[in-house]
Parts: sequence; structure tokens; C-alpha cells
Amino acid sequence: MMMEQISLLIQEKRIIEALDRIKPYLQHTDLFWWRPLMASWDEIEPFRTLVRLFDYALMYRHSGLVARYAHRKFNTLQTLAWLCDEWLDQRRPLDVEEALTPRLTAALEGRVEEPRAAIARAAFGLVRALLAMPRVVEARDGLEVVARYEMAPMHDTWGYVDIETGDRTNA
Repeated sequence: MMMEQISLLIQEKRIIEALDRIKPYLQHTDLFWWRPLMASWDEIEPFRTLVRLFDYALMYRHSGLVARYAHRKFNTLQTLAWLCDEWLDQRRPLDVEEALTPRLTAALEGRVEEPRAAIARAAFGLVRALLAMPRVVEARDGLEVVARYEMAPMHDTWGYVDIETGDRTNA
């Protein structure tokens, strides 16, 4: 499978064409059909590409399958963040908090080297979990961490928190 081409199609928002490239695998939704393909990948990028593709295509079951396999294989903060996104969709914010807090703390204290994007994504996952519980003050503190590590503008992220906390004027 040409993951570079699929990644390029995703960047260009040509999701249908990207899905056509993986159509033979989509016709076999059984995990055992996907396992040899995913086992052959030694980097996280092909997993990231598939997770993004399936999220864009609203194929969350497939996205979850890829995220779980990637986390078992690599066990990084990024893969944990993907797994926690799935848990949040399943209304499991306590599991998210328990899983993310120690890993995120280790990354923030510099005990573990993690990419800035992974820290930002994990911190935002924790913010979402805290909002779901509703622990607004802690969520806003977590959003400050996201702001320190996020490379892109955060207007939508701040707006999301404002809407979730009922502050529509500020959103």
C-alpha cells in the first residue's frame, strides 16, 4: 500500500480517492486481514495516516482498530492519545485521566522525550476528559499546557472549551 500517496490525498482533502486506494482492505473488515499489513510497519506514520483517513471518513470503528494496534505496537504518548480519543467517544473520561496523567506528567517534566505535537494532542485529550467530568478549572489549566506545545493557532480549541463550559459570548 502506498501510504505516502494516501497521506498526500488526505492533505489535499481528497478522502474518497484515498479510500479507493485501501478499498481491498476495507472489503475485509476482519482484524486478521489488516494485521499482516500493520505488522509490516515499523514507524508510526502509516498508522497516523490511516487514523486521519478513517476519522475524516467518519469510520470510527476502523480508526479505533488502527489506534489500538498502533498503541500495542509502539506504546507512545501519540498512540495513547488516539486510544483516549476512542475512550472519550465511549464516555470513559476516568480511564482517559488515569492513562494520560502519568504519561503526560513524565513528558512535561522532561523524564520522557515526546514530540511537541504528541504532548499537545494528549493534553487536549485530558482537557476533554476533564470537561466531560465537569472539572472546568482543571480543564482550563490543561489548556494552558496545550497552548505551550501546540504549533498551530488555537482559536477553535479555546472556543471549544468556552462552548463546553457555557461561555458562548467568549466563544
